[in-house]
Amino acid sequence: MKAKSMWTLGGVVVILIIVLSNLILGIIPTAMSIQRVDAQIRTTKAQNATRMHYLTILRNRAKNKDHFYVSLSKQRSEIPSSLQVVEFMNQLDVQAQRDNVTIANLTVSLPQAFAVPASITHSGSFGAAAATLPGGQLMVAPVSISVKGNLDDIQRFLTGIESIPRYMLVSSVSAQPFQDVAGKQATGTMIASLSGQIFTYGGQ
Repeated sequence: MKAKSMWTLGGVVVILIIVLSNLILGIIPTAMSIQRVDAQIRTTKAQNATRMHYLTILRNRAKNKDHFYVSLSKQRSEIPSSLQVVEFMNQLDVQAQRDNVTIANLTVSLPQAFAVPASITHSGSFGAAAATLPGGQLMVAPVSISVKGNLDDIQRFLTGIESIPRYMLVSSVSAQPFQDVAGKQATGTMIASLSGQIFTYGGQ
């Protein structure tokens, strides 16, 4: 082989070696780096998706916060931790004025421990419902109310007390014509007697 041909062949070999070196030392590591970056991007996207899902939950909770506080406040008003007779009287007075009746008598007895009927305690849902209640014992206080007015107004009052802030369980209602101290009946005026219960959580 001539010297010139050998130099030519040697040059080609050197060029091939340089190209292969560039592939090994430059392009291939760069490709591997790109793959690692792509994997990291996919991982970051997955993590971001998880974080966004959690932030969405937090935002929804924040939106429902006002509703939660209103609901909690309503529960505390319906069944407070103390008897709160004065507040209960004020609520009845407001409703009586709205319905144009007069509260002739109001009696609230001291609260006693509420005995849950066996038919309720034996039900499958009682345990789950009881677990959601706050700590303390549920107490019940008997209530007697007498109201005076015409029949339509008394009926509106009976319906209205279902929506007062304090929860009252009405167990019986009776009505008769109203008589004054002289025994005379006032035309169209009735006196209605209500018996029921209000509730507290372990308070007086």
